[in-house]
Amino acid sequence: MLKTIKATVLSGALIASVLLTSACGAGVPSTTAAAALKPARIAVGLDPTYALVYVAQEQGYFKKHGVDAALVQTEGGPSMIQAISGGQADFAYGTDLTSVSNMGANPDLVALGVVGQSSTNFFTVFSKNIKAASDIKTMAVVPGSAAYMTDKYLKSQGIDPKSIHLVTAAFPDIPAIINRGDADATIAIQPWADRIVAQAGGKIVGDIGDYGAYYALWLSTSNKWLATHQDEAAGVFGALQDASKYVQASPNEAAALTAKKLGMPTEEALRVLKSTDFTFRDFSVKDAEQVKSATEFFVSQGKIKAGPTDSQILKGWYPQHVK
Repeated sequence: MLKTIKATVLSGALIASVLLTSACGAGVPSTTAAAALKPARIAVGLDPTYALVYVAQEQGYFKKHGVDAALVQTEGGPSMIQAISGGQADFAYGTDLTSVSNMGANPDLVALGVVGQSSTNFFTVFSKNIKAASDIKTMAVVPGSAAYMTDKYLKSQGIDPKSIHLVTAAFPDIPAIINRGDADATIAIQPWADRIVAQAGGKIVGDIGDYGAYYALWLSTSNKWLATHQDEAAGVFGALQDASKYVQASPNEAAALTAKKLGMPTEEALRVLKSTDFTFRDFSVKDAEQVKSATEFFVSQGKIKAGPTDSQILKGWYPQHVK
């Protein structure tokens, strides 16, 4: 059985809920023996960026690769990789920037490879009262990737980030925050950017490509777990790679499947899938440059004392273990 576990993060502490639901993957031969499957828990956010996990779940790719996958649902942002540190998950599927902000504090965390990237899927959203960046006094900020993008956006507009009051929030809370007038703007992923517009009367005025930013999506785990679970790790990566091929070949179907899982309009999911390149690859020189830049940012903010070491970014693991 494929299990889904729901969890939330409050004040930096990950609290797993007791709600447990089961769903059988589609397209799996009935002769598959459950006893032969090896368990793996995967932390995942509640937005279409994590379509690969939901597609792999529904299409039976985890079972195809010998994995009994349990999806640990979180609110997104840093909560996914914190699920590994907190012992609620074996894998985190999230951005390189969020990974960097957590790996320095936990040397047991390691990244296995890149499962996607985007230079558009973070959007600058103004409240209905803001006409230009110079009008902004307060911004709602999700820790991790969004904080990094917020800093880059403000600097691109000639604004000293220290002059802006930052309100820490989770993506699902930002529409209400902006609607109450507690923030003038934000940098948000979809579907939250569209929901700010719909619920708070705001407007999308650009994306991260406007100021030369991008993010990569990493699959991460703990070194301790990986040491005795190489097969499961390869199985999870292989299943997500199959899902990637499905998304690229059938984006409309993948969007409909993801939208159904997340309870959102299909067009919202499709916009995210079209703005994300789900090509799988090993780590590159560009990734190393991003790690350096992100580390400098988070250290300067006092969020971390150091970034990940070279031994935490397992260059070469993906091509060696996933065929």
